[in-house]
Amino acid sequence: MYNFRLDTSNLEELEGGYELRQQSIKQNWLTITGFFLEKGTKARFKYWPADLAETDIGYSGYGIKQLFELDINYVRGIADDNLTLLTVVLSDKVKGFICKSTPEDIITHSPFFHFDILDENDESIYTSHDFGDDVLMFLTPTDFEKLTNLHIAKSALISLPETIE
Repeated sequence: MYNFRLDTSNLEELEGGYELRQQSIKQNWLTITGFFLEKGTKARFKYWPADLAETDIGYSGYGIKQLFELDINYVRGIADDNLTLLTVVLSDKVKGFICKSTPEDIITHSPFFHFDILDENDESIYTSHDFGDDVLMFLTPTDFEKLTNLHIAKSALISLPETIE
């Protein structure tokens, strides 16, 4: 289902260029996430129910309470790994909240532990795991071209499946 991943590999912290590479990954994450927020119809967040009591970045429940308020018709479910799923419609308010929650100055690429952006068939076209360290997406040739026109380097979009030569 996914045919590309975002290259989030990074240099070792002590190597030169580490911070510049980290900033580049963060900017790519923000641009690609914004692109899919406009393309998708819903977002699905995964979290541990016990984490709802936590409010700091770094917990899986970040933003869940606000999403309950932004989409009163949300849908809850349970994933195969026993995490809770929250699905919300990508209204302007929800998109605004997601974008506002991902400022450029936070350490992680995303404050959200795990979320998917879904298409009109409720299929995931974008997924961001582990606070943005793992990003998979489905790109059409037109999508690929649009993202590269948004200053995403072609080398940052790795075609799947990857092969080792």
